[in-house]
Amino acid sequence: MKGAGEWCAAHDAEIRRLAGGLLRRWSVPAAVTADDVAQELRLGAVLALAAHDPSRGVPRDRFVWWQAVQRAKRWLHVQRGALRRSGSAPSEHPMGEAAAGVDVDQREGRAPRADDVAAFYEMLCLALAACRTSQERACFDVLLDARLDVDVASVALFTAPTSGARTPREARRMVRECVQRITEVQVWRQ
Repeated sequence: MKGAGEWCAAHDAEIRRLAGGLLRRWSVPAAVTADDVAQELRLGAVLALAAHDPSRGVPRDRFVWWQAVQRAKRWLHVQRGALRRSGSAPSEHPMGEAAAGVDVDQREGRAPRADDVAAFYEMLCLALAACRTSQERACFDVLLDARLDVDVASVALFTAPTSGARTPREARRMVRECVQRITEVQVWRQ
């Protein structure tokens, strides 16, 4: 495997460019960086170089790139907690501060601006109006109580006696759908 390090060094620019593209393609947690994706691409390339069989007729570089990209995509889907085969599977990572309407001023202890508060309140009203059933409204309330943290809201919804969620997985699905609805309302409004 002496050639793996040389191969990765020779294709470093392409690896970094591809890592940035893969990272922009999906909504991932803020902790995932382009360097993480590039590292996963390098690992996939090293493993592919070791597994390449020239007798099968596939050119080495084509095989290595394919395997590296597939490994990086699988890793990204694990990081975002989404189903790999579903094109519409929402990410399961908690919503960030920007999506929740938290401003940098609020985080630093300054008073929020009146127009920001009004816009955030309007977005919440639109999201609540988009909830069609009492079950969706209960899910929205739990999500707000959990400060838009998907994991905390899922546990609270599952333990609530009137939620209708029979399993923790079902509660998590309901919360993710509620987050998706909030996101759709926010995107629609812009």
